[in-house]
Amino acid sequence: MPDGNENGKVTLGILGDRVNRLITQNEALLGKFERHLEQSSKRDERLGVLEVQQREVCELAKENRDDLEDMWKKSNILDGVLGFFTVLGSTIAAVIGGKN
Repeated sequence: MPDGNENGKVTLGILGDRVNRLITQNEALLGKFERHLEQSSKRDERLGVLEVQQREVCELAKENRDDLEDMWKKSNILDGVLGFFTVLGSTIAAVIGGKN
């Protein structure tokens, strides 16, 4: 009959294999977690760059809108000036034409 010591060695051997397997699985999970952290960090950097670009585009859009509003105002002023000269020219033509 085997002594109790042999049975203990087998149990320790099985437990040692299980512990080694758990360590290997834990290291694999740790590697996945580290890769995920790296990807997350890169994603955060890309998002930061995109946010900066978005702010710049919004600022340019506001500047363009302001420029267009200024051009529209100037266009309205020029339309008024041209209208005035058209009326003035018509009046002068009528006066000159009326004298002949």
